[in-house]
Amino acid sequence: MGPLFEMLQDIGYTDANLKAAPYDWRVPPSVLQARDGYFSKVKVMVEEMKISTGRRVVILGHSLGTRCVHYFLRWAEREYGRAWINENIDTFVAVGPIFLGAPKTLRAMVTGERMGLEAFLFPRKVAR
Repeated sequence: MGPLFEMLQDIGYTDANLKAAPYDWRVPPSVLQARDGYFSKVKVMVEEMKISTGRRVVILGHSLGTRCVHYFLRWAEREYGRAWINENIDTFVAVGPIFLGAPKTLRAMVTGERMGLEAFLFPRKVAR
């Protein structure tokens, strides 16, 4: 995400309008709120950004983070209603989402294809 942040800063984004919301990817998104209060923290961040910029927020999710954003939006709608989302969130951008899972990974597990990673995946480590 570093290069993306740098590019956005090059075109005018600042610390006031560009925030990261890292999460513990080792646990399912459904646990993040109960364990860490994660979605509550993201909600506050979104509200603070809207106040500081005067504009609704664009949320960008990358890879597994797209699923985390989906959980957040469903949580926000359930807890605060669709009106909160409409008032605070402009757009959700999914970058490299896993909406349909990872079918190429399954194919590699079944066929032994190494997906161009021969330097890391030796034949004995893949199915044949």
